[in-house]
Amino acid sequence: MNIQTQVTGTEMLNSIISRFDEKIDSAYEVVREYVFALAGESPPNEPFRVKLVRYQNGLFSCRISHFVHRSGLAGPHRVSFGEYKTQEEAFEEAFSHGLMNFDANDTGAKWERNDGF
Repeated sequence: MNIQTQVTGTEMLNSIISRFDEKIDSAYEVVREYVFALAGESPPNEPFRVKLVRYQNGLFSCRISHFVHRSGLAGPHRVSFGEYKTQEEAFEEAFSHGLMNFDANDTGAKWERNDGF
């Protein structure tokens, strides 16, 4: 009987980094990606996406595809996310902060693509 050991994504990531550490500054694993069509008067022209990522230390964070620029404001509301113990915490932060300034009734709102996505 052939018994294989299951390797977690974090273990595999750390193994690759240790072999190529002189060529890699940092890395993360994309755990999940979700796609949403937003409602309202001026949603983005393409779906709003959220990526959940896991860092080498095992903590989670998120990335969002767009920042909202509400009418009357000088620029888009840019958000940076911390590190969280669970995927659920990271996902909640993506919505509570990523869409904090999104007003579905703001007809002049514009969306800026997040180059870091």
